[in-house]
Amino acid sequence: MKKILALLLAVICLFSVLTVGLTAAAEDDNQDPIYAIVYEKGGVPVMYLPAPSVSIKGPGWITVTTEKPVAAGYEFMYWVDKDGNRVDPGDKLYVTEQVVLRPHFVKLNDGEDHTTHTIKGAFQALIALFERLFKFFRELEIFNNND
Repeated sequence: MKKILALLLAVICLFSVLTVGLTAAAEDDNQDPIYAIVYEKGGVPVMYLPAPSVSIKGPGWITVTTEKPVAAGYEFMYWVDKDGNRVDPGDKLYVTEQVVLRPHFVKLNDGEDHTTHTIKGAFQALIALFERLFKFFRELEIFNNND
């Protein structure tokens, strides 16, 4: 069981590095200031975090991701900004600088053990990474077809 879990976590790490690298390679090298919403880990061991929301080159409105972070044994509820305000997925924020949001989780009390929560969380994280990877390739294909 531990070998399967270790292999699953290694695959998640590999895809996470791959998607971050592909996203960085696709970004513009322009030196203009970029405004974005960045998602950070909360006070629990997070297995998956959404990529930063679409950034813009100047102040403006950005939609908070609808992707949910994954933490073993916890359920994501909403995001919290630096002032402690609740921010729900899909909300629009007027961004004048980089905004950092932290997830608010609630501990699950479903009677399952830590190993089961970890395995379920690893599968959820893997699914989210595949979705992110496929979304990147779809957007790249659309971008290339518009040339």
